[in-house]
Amino acid sequence: MAKFISTFNNKGGVGKTTLTWNLADALAERGERVLLIDFDPQCNLSIAMLGGNSFKDIVSDVVSGKTIRAFLQGYLQNTGPGPI
Repeated sequence: MAKFISTFNNKGGVGKTTLTWNLADALAERGERVLLIDFDPQCNLSIAMLGGNSFKDIVSDVVSGKTIRAFLQGYLQNTGPGPI
């Protein structure tokens, strides 16, 4: 059965990204399957893990609506789901 761990704090600069990255790394080292989903608008975790060039390639998919955020945008704005 899957387990979910969320890291949340409204205040910036409290170490959420660092904690999340290190926790995921530790779990992966133990052989666990880990999926990180980053909804931080600053994208620090995404850039740090993917590198600048890979991140740019993925961000270009936002225009074509191929991201989780693009799918959820309708829910965030209360206008309904996007295309799957």
